[in-house]
Amino acid sequence: EAQLAGAQQSLAEAQGFAAVAEEQLRIVINAPPDKSLEIGSDVLHDAATPPTATLQALQEQAMDRRLEIRALDETIYSLKRVESLTKAGYAPRLDAFADVTYANPNQRIFPQQDQVDFTWDVGLRVSWTLNDTFTTIGAAAEAKARVASVTEQKGSLRDGLRMEVASAFADAIKAPPTI
Repeated sequence: EAQLAGAQQSLAEAQGFAAVAEEQLRIVINAPPDKSLEIGSDVLHDAATPPTATLQALQEQAMDRRLEIRALDETIYSLKRVESLTKAGYAPRLDAFADVTYANPNQRIFPQQDQVDFTWDVGLRVSWTLNDTFTTIGAAAEAKARVASVTEQKGSLRDGLRMEVASAFADAIKAPPTI
């Protein structure tokens, strides 16, 4: 009876561990609670087939599907825009302005009268801060370095992905066919 009780206790603990492990797996793979989890493919009995596409085609397909590469492309684009905006600090700044006043009393009318008057003005203002030119030199170099850094990061990611696909391609080719 003690051995039976011990075996039943071990069974209950194993079932509890299995339930926790299944729930952890559901969380990791984002599986809904009503979907049954099963072993996917029988690798011992399925025949291995060599890839039909070329290595270059598979690498291009992998490059097109990776979201990290797209994200780095967008990052490079935005950093280049930041670089061009930073370089705008080299040149003088041109501001346009306009003002409309409809007031009683209107401060632009002399002598002031107790009536509502309409006045307007428009203009252009050119300003250039010499110190900004010198600070822009460093900021532009920093922006250019950030673009170069992300471009190199993208290149490293692409090289790693090409190697990963080449390794998987070689493994698929050298795998012996099963009967």
